Amino acid sequence: MSHRLVYSVPLLLLFLFMRLHNVLSFPVFIDEHEHIRWAREVYDWHFFAGASAGRLFGLWWMSLSGLQDDSALFLARVSTGLFNLIGAAVLFDLGRRLLDKRTGALAVVLYAIAPYAIFHERLALTDTYVTVWGLLATWFALRYTHRLSLVDAVLWGGALVLAFAAKTTGITLAIIPLLVVVLMAPRLTWPQRIRGLAVGYGVFVVGAVALLVFLRWRGYQYLNAATNIVGTKDTSNVFERLVDAVPAMWEIDTLYLALPLLLLAGFLALYLVWARYRVALVLIGAALIPLAGVLVFALKYSARYFHFHMPFVLLLVAVGLGQITRDIAPRSRAASLAVLVLPVLLWGVLFALPFQQTYFDDPAALALTDLDRLEYVTSDAAGVALPDVAVYLKAQANDGPIVVVGLLANCGGLDYYLPDTQPVQLICPTLRWDGTHQPEVVALIDRLAAEDDTRLWIVLERSVYIDLEGVTFPVEQQHTFQRPDNLTLIEILRVTHDS
Repeated sequence: MSHRLVYSVPLLLLFLFMRLHNVLSFPVFIDEHEHIRWAREVYDWHFFAGASAGRLFGLWWMSLSGLQDDSALFLARVSTGLFNLIGAAVLFDLGRRLLDKRTGALAVVLYAIAPYAIFHERLALTDTYVTVWGLLATWFALRYTHRLSLVDAVLWGGALVLAFAAKTTGITLAIIPLLVVVLMAPRLTWPQRIRGLAVGYGVFVVGAVALLVFLRWRGYQYLNAATNIVGTKDTSNVFERLVDAVPAMWEIDTLYLALPLLLLAGFLALYLVWARYRVALVLIGAALIPLAGVLVFALKYSARYFHFHMPFVLLLVAVGLGQITRDIAPRSRAASLAVLVLPVLLWGVLFALPFQQTYFDDPAALALTDLDRLEYVTSDAAGVALPDVAVYLKAQANDGPIVVVGLLANCGGLDYYLPDTQPVQLICPTLRWDGTHQPEVVALIDRLAAEDDTRLWIVLERSVYIDLEGVTFPVEQQHTFQRPDNLTLIEILRVTHDS
């Protein structure tokens, strides 16, 4: 067995364990349900489901798992974790190519236990697919500087296309191969660099434009979500918006990576600028330039949107520590191990592992940014409390099957906790933000109640767009479930006989 496998295989198994262990521990987020729904459509040969939301590749990958039965959430999360394993393998080889195998190993360890990665890569989110393709584009570009093979240029161009196909934010990663080819190949002539850049970016431009044109022809607005819903196409006041976004990004990184690690990364970046400025500029640029591109156009700052920059920060830390080990303690094995292991050990014991323990034991107590806590824990998009709702409904079906109308935004998420083998039939009517669904909902409830009002239940999350106004049959509240922070209340109602 080669030394590379001796280093990499145990680390990749560690990474896989951290992604797949108790993979259902975090309650289902509403976006996961949407991704699974679109992936099921892809499985049924509707390949462009999700295109209008700016997401494609992740859905294609998830669809390979089928997702057609009660294990859909499990399969979607496992398939996402397996795809992220590719990113971990690439990160190892990037560290090896930039310095040595120990550096690659250190990068994978950091990546395997990083709370930023743990939190997002254990969910069925398409943002992490962008990250993997960004790492692959970087790897192919770096390989081009060593081999001068135009095949590598074609491959990094293709990786950028697939990053863009994973989610529209992937387009910001296009700068990274340019940094690599220009800075990491001092022995190459400019004609050699230009030839590789022309081929790689030619593939990227042709592929991305072809994708957009084809989708437009099929009636999909691929850029709509990125430019009108979660982002903007307004190019005025770009610098001011970037400055305003910096505090939000700082909050994200300090919460998910920890302030000591960020300070260490800053110190190591300065050290690498002095010791190996080309490597330093590539890693700093890969972490910050695409990040700035998303920040200036984002309308909200969910940490998942910026997931792609995190592996480059961790790689910078690994390369920086490895370089210091070479420069300061080249002959002392003990000193080398101390420089490499001690910072990671302290960070892991004091920050990363406590985060993971809370993640598994009490997800609602995780230290998240205010926006992430809103989305994943307290709002109507969250899955918190849904497992408890499902347990309660199953108990009500002990005396016979019941029908449940789910009037909550994440009704599809609730369905994953009510498998078909249970005597609970959950109906999730379409809800719209403008409330135009109300007549349809009223008609549905009245029809079901008229058929058999003794077995009809309603799960209601009252909001500005949903209530029971217009329902003619009386209902009684049987139980309530309060999400953390008292922001949303889920009511369990039972339709009663006419009085």
